[in-house]
Amino acid sequence: MLKDLKENRPGISIIISGVTEVVQQCMDEAGLGRIHSLEYSLGAWGQIEKLPDFYILETTTMCGHAMISADLVRKMVRDVKRGRRTAEDACLEMSRCCTAEITT
Repeated sequence: MLKDLKENRPGISIIISGVTEVVQQCMDEAGLGRIHSLEYSLGAWGQIEKLPDFYILETTTMCGHAMISADLVRKMVRDVKRGRRTAEDACLEMSRCCTAEITT
């Protein structure tokens, strides 16, 4: 995937999550050089029982700017399940919430 991104240059920011050494190895193999920036997670603190379930968090945390609400994700999932919109349309709707919106 990284080799494909390097060749096709989609013009968007790409975030890769994982073990630092493994990510760097993948980047080296794709010919992308050193990691641009690095952040560490210290885990979740506080009243984590108030967090949305894992599947909602899995989507909302893809936006590094924390601008996609859990309620919107829930609504998009319902709409897709009920046939009111396609999964692609739901993804585009959610992407509009982020400051790094991708235009198509």
